[in-house]
Amino acid sequence: TPWLAGNEYQVAGHSAVKQDLVILNAGSSTGTDPLGDYNATMLNWGNAQDKVPLMQTGFRQYHHDPGMLVFEQLFLKELNATEVKGSDLASATIFPSFKRPGKNQAPKGSEALDGFSYHGVFPKIEPCTLSNFTE
Repeated sequence: TPWLAGNEYQVAGHSAVKQDLVILNAGSSTGTDPLGDYNATMLNWGNAQDKVPLMQTGFRQYHHDPGMLVFEQLFLKELNATEVKGSDLASATIFPSFKRPGKNQAPKGSEALDGFSYHGVFPKIEPCTLSNFTE
């Protein structure tokens, strides 16, 4: 059982859960940045109907520490207020997003897993564990 799993992704009023935000294509690459050598996976997301690319997301996994991931998000077109009508998101986007397993399904010891929270209108990183995380 994983400690965390992927959850909802949203951009410009479109939702992966509602299936009107879909992965249009994917790619991979390798590179080096100040954190070290990495393998990267990039996903281009768009509207399911017209296939217009809206967002690119990336995941970097580092050779020296496979448990360290860096998430990246790029917007491929300008978003405007009319596109996000009906959304209560301050930033018009959700990425990355994780869900935790139910209390009786979590692997032993996972409640002490270190993490951080990052949310709000003016978000900042706050330390937490899985057992005391709040939204």
